[in-house]
Amino acid sequence: MTFSTKLSTAERRALSGKITLREARLNCGFKVEEVTAETGFSTSELAQIEEDASEVSAHLILKLIALYNTDWNHIYAGRAEDVYRARKYVTDFSEVSEVSRIKSELAVLIHLVLDERNSRERVSEWMQETFYNVHKYESKLLRPFISGCIDKEEGKGYES
Repeated sequence: MTFSTKLSTAERRALSGKITLREARLNCGFKVEEVTAETGFSTSELAQIEEDASEVSAHLILKLIALYNTDWNHIYAGRAEDVYRARKYVTDFSEVSEVSRIKSELAVLIHLVLDERNSRERVSEWMQETFYNVHKYESKLLRPFISGCIDKEEGKGYES
């Protein structure tokens, strides 16, 4: 699929949900040098593949996907710019509403903290609950990107 401003909203949404080969590499914590050592690609070849994989053979792309231990369905094997442009056109309103809800919770917390009638314990409980909600939402957003980066053989997750 080549990016076009004539793509339907559904096509843009589908494309914006993909990750590029570069993003897949970075999500798994691989440095360029590690990938070139594993695959035999030169640094410039890898850079070109990460920028535009539309002319790259499926065999080479599968080699990278296997190294990154991710699913073919999550990767866009075309021009990375297509994904970036599609993301500019797509807004997931469920995410916007979730962020708005969290902001509202934080505004309430600010007022609760400033109101001397509330006990420290109650304010602390509200803050912990809000923190938990933010953490849970963050995990939901990141899950698709890091799920393919778990090294099943060694049981290691992504290390920051």
